[in-house]
Amino acid sequence: MAQRMLEICVKQQKFFSQVDEDFFFSWIPKISDAVTFEGVHDEIWIYVPRSSLRKTGLRELLAMASRYNFTLEDLRCLKGIKKYDWIWDEKKFWYRHL
Repeated sequence: MAQRMLEICVKQQKFFSQVDEDFFFSWIPKISDAVTFEGVHDEIWIYVPRSSLRKTGLRELLAMASRYNFTLEDLRCLKGIKKYDWIWDEKKFWYRHL
């Protein structure tokens, strides 16, 4: 059986310097040990096996979205899964990115 992947698409990301860009790409592996990513045209695709996604990694992803101002609408596939209920709190800083 194929492993279910969480696929996040970051579109037209703007970086303010080379260090800023380097930091972004060094942050991605902190989401999960099994994360992979690739650039396709003006998009950055981040792939995380759902089985390896932990609360700390999800928090890193939420923080990245807030810092780099990209949407996490791809996380909607996690809605209704009990272990991810905490991310749908409308009072949290990341909610607007969902």
